[in-house]
Amino acid sequence: EFQTRSWGGDTFDFVRLN
Repeated sequence: EFQTRSWGGDTFDFVRLN
């Protein structure tokens, strides 16, 4: 699962492997 979030005006990507 790949998601992109915006937080504090910055964007960061994180990958979750199940």
